[in-house]
Amino acid sequence: MSQGYNNKGRFGLWRNKDRKELTHPHLSGQGEDLDGNKVWTSAWFSKDLSDEDKQVLAEMIKRYEGANKKPFINIVIKSKQAVHSQGVANASAAAQSVEGFDDDIPF
Repeated sequence: MSQGYNNKGRFGLWRNKDRKELTHPHLSGQGEDLDGNKVWTSAWFSKDLSDEDKQVLAEMIKRYEGANKKPFINIVIKSKQAVHSQGVANASAAAQSVEGFDDDIPF
Protein backbone atom coordinates (compact mmCIF):
# COMPACT_ATOMS: atom_id res chain seq x y z
CA MET A 1 0.00 0.00 0.00
CA SER A 2 1.42 3.39 -0.95
CA GLN A 3 1.60 6.14 1.62
CA GLY A 4 -0.56 9.23 1.17
CA TYR A 5 0.76 12.75 0.80
CA ASN A 6 1.83 14.34 4.10
CA ASN A 7 -0.21 17.52 4.61
CA LYS A 8 1.04 18.26 8.13
CA GLY A 9 1.77 21.97 8.46
CA ARG A 10 0.13 22.83 5.12
CA PHE A 11 -2.98 24.83 4.31
CA GLY A 12 -4.52 26.85 1.55
CA LEU A 13 -6.48 30.09 1.40
CA TRP A 14 -9.27 30.98 -1.02
CA ARG A 15 -11.36 34.14 -1.41
CA ASN A 16 -14.08 34.21 1.22
CA LYS A 17 -17.19 34.49 -0.96
CA ASP A 18 -19.38 34.80 2.15
CA ARG A 19 -17.68 37.96 3.46
CA LYS A 20 -20.47 40.34 4.43
CA GLU A 21 -19.01 42.27 7.37
CA LEU A 22 -15.67 43.93 8.11
CA THR A 23 -15.01 41.35 10.83
CA HIS A 24 -15.21 38.47 8.33
CA PRO A 25 -11.89 37.31 6.83
CA HIS A 26 -10.92 38.25 3.26
CA LEU A 27 -9.49 34.75 2.74
CA SER A 28 -10.45 31.44 4.33
CA GLY A 29 -9.43 27.85 3.95
CA GLN A 30 -8.37 24.67 5.65
CA GLY A 31 -5.38 22.47 6.27
CA GLU A 32 -3.52 20.55 8.95
CA ASP A 33 -1.48 21.73 11.91
CA LEU A 34 1.97 20.26 12.65
CA ASP A 35 0.38 17.33 14.50
CA GLY A 36 -1.90 16.47 11.56
CA ASN A 37 -5.10 17.87 13.12
CA LYS A 38 -7.55 19.43 10.65
CA VAL A 39 -7.79 23.22 11.04
CA TRP A 40 -9.71 26.13 9.53
CA THR A 41 -7.64 29.09 8.37
CA SER A 42 -8.56 32.75 8.01
CA ALA A 43 -6.69 35.83 6.78
CA TRP A 44 -7.44 39.53 6.61
CA PHE A 45 -5.83 42.29 4.58
CA SER A 46 -3.74 44.54 6.79
CA LYS A 47 -5.48 47.63 8.14
CA ASP A 48 -2.40 49.58 7.05
CA LEU A 49 -3.16 48.94 3.37
CA SER A 50 -4.80 51.77 1.50
CA ASP A 51 -8.32 51.21 0.20
CA GLU A 52 -6.87 51.23 -3.33
CA ASP A 53 -4.39 48.47 -2.46
CA LYS A 54 -7.13 46.39 -0.85
CA GLN A 55 -9.21 46.75 -4.02
CA VAL A 56 -6.27 45.68 -6.21
CA LEU A 57 -5.70 42.59 -4.04
CA ALA A 58 -9.39 41.70 -4.12
CA GLU A 59 -9.44 41.96 -7.93
CA MET A 60 -6.31 39.80 -8.25
CA ILE A 61 -7.91 37.11 -6.09
CA LYS A 62 -11.13 37.19 -8.13
CA ARG A 63 -9.21 36.86 -11.43
CA TYR A 64 -7.15 33.96 -10.11
CA GLU A 65 -10.27 32.25 -8.81
CA GLY A 66 -11.81 32.29 -12.27
CA ALA A 67 -8.76 30.54 -13.74
CA ASN A 68 -8.87 27.43 -11.52
CA LYS A 69 -10.08 25.90 -8.28
CA LYS A 70 -6.67 25.87 -6.58
CA PRO A 71 -6.05 28.01 -3.47
CA PHE A 72 -4.97 31.59 -4.04
CA ILE A 73 -2.23 31.10 -1.45
CA ASN A 74 -0.55 27.88 -0.30
CA ILE A 75 1.20 28.08 3.05
CA VAL A 76 3.56 25.70 4.85
CA ILE A 77 4.45 26.09 8.50
CA LYS A 78 7.45 24.48 10.19
CA SER A 79 8.49 24.18 13.79
CA LYS A 80 11.46 26.47 14.50
CA GLN A 81 12.95 23.83 16.78
CA ALA A 82 12.65 21.09 14.12
CA VAL A 83 14.28 23.29 11.48
CA HIS A 84 17.10 24.23 13.88
CA SER A 85 17.69 20.60 14.90
CA GLN A 86 17.82 19.50 11.26
CA GLY A 87 20.32 22.26 10.46
CA VAL A 88 22.57 21.21 13.34
CA ALA A 89 22.39 17.55 12.23
CA ASN A 90 23.23 18.52 8.63
CA ALA A 91 26.19 20.66 9.72
CA SER A 92 27.49 17.90 11.97
CA ALA A 93 27.21 15.30 9.19
CA ALA A 94 28.98 17.63 6.74
CA ALA A 95 31.81 18.30 9.19
CA GLN A 96 32.33 14.60 9.83
CA SER A 97 32.43 13.83 6.12
CA VAL A 98 35.45 16.12 5.58
CA GLU A 99 38.64 14.05 5.34
CA GLY A 100 41.14 14.76 8.05
CA PHE A 101 38.62 16.61 10.21
CA ASP A 102 39.95 16.73 13.73
CA ASP A 103 38.06 17.98 16.78
CA ASP A 104 41.29 19.01 18.51
CA ILE A 105 41.99 22.70 18.54
CA PRO A 106 45.56 23.22 17.25
CA PHE A 107 46.47 25.95 19.74
